[in-house]
Amino acid sequence: MKKFKLTPRIKRRLDRLFSKYILGRANRICERCGAIGVKCDTAHIIPRPVIGLRWCPENALCLCVKCHKYGVDSFHQNPLAFYRWFSGAFGEEHITKLLKASEVEVTFSAEDVEEIEEMLKIA
Repeated sequence: MKKFKLTPRIKRRLDRLFSKYILGRANRICERCGAIGVKCDTAHIIPRPVIGLRWCPENALCLCVKCHKYGVDSFHQNPLAFYRWFSGAFGEEHITKLLKASEVEVTFSAEDVEEIEEMLKIA
């Protein structure tokens, strides 16, 4: 049996589907400031290199670029301020759940990738 490898090409394909899913879930409205009609990004709470949470909807938000990357209190410019907002909006237990999940080593099979793709396409 051939060993499955999560290639960069597969990751890009899943990333595109995941981003479309997250942005669609929020109707492209920033989940932090409520901005409408501006460029929005998919923002991961636990970073994408933690592969087990990379395509987990509970680990991502739709954020305008100001709230995600460039604003004074953005996720990237001021992680502490963002953490305070996130824990207030979603609860400490949500963060705790993500942190615990991030500690679990995950490998994906071809079947897992197919399931992720189907879940993201359906929504």
